[in-house]
Amino acid sequence: MSTARPFQIYKSSAGSGKTHQLTLEYLKLALRDETAFKNILGVTFTNKATSEMKSRIVNVLEALSLGNDHAMKVDLMSALHLSASDLKKRSSEVLSSIIHQYGRFSIVAIDSFFYQVIRSFAQ
Repeated sequence: MSTARPFQIYKSSAGSGKTHQLTLEYLKLALRDETAFKNILGVTFTNKATSEMKSRIVNVLEALSLGNDHAMKVDLMSALHLSASDLKKRSSEVLSSIIHQYGRFSIVAIDSFFYQVIRSFAQ
């Protein structure tokens, strides 16, 4: 039985590091295995935030897959109990999966999310 909560909500003001924290939390989930990203839904308030979030996730994965240092590297290694080489390998696998299945990389603006929900119930 999983002890993970079904969703988490972060509230904070502009410029307080929400995107950094959300990216870190997303990566903690996504790096568990190369296909975990398919089961994660990130919801932001604007299309601009959606684009920024996706870009940050891909950029962090790229940096880690190349073995570069990143501000999130130590936190991810600690949270996932991975060595630097294991994190590099896992990041490369997840990045490749996201690139090859980009349509399953679900970070959407809240209005798009509700539109999809309403449309599915209307059918």
